Amino acid sequence: MVSVGFTYLPNVERGKLDFGNSPSASLIQRLASALDANEEDLLLLSHKIPASISKRIFEQPETFRELARCDSCQSVETTAPHTRFPSDQLC
Repeated sequence: MVSVGFTYLPNVERGKLDFGNSPSASLIQRLASALDANEEDLLLLSHKIPASISKRIFEQPETFRELARCDSCQSVETTAPHTRFPSDQLC
């Protein structure tokens, strides 16, 4: 099912993992598959950027730069999932 080292799970249970022992993307993918969970959600929870999001960031860096500058962004309504947002709609 999901292969991990025999010391990994006890460390997770005791909260003894440090940054160097955080789950790899490969382990997260296996967990998502075994748990029938959303892989992107699990990656984000582990502070990793899913490839699909990373790709979009590099395709539209100015949009994500503007988004990162927002201190208190409000939700943006769109009709299409890949719409490019004018900066006045982001913040």
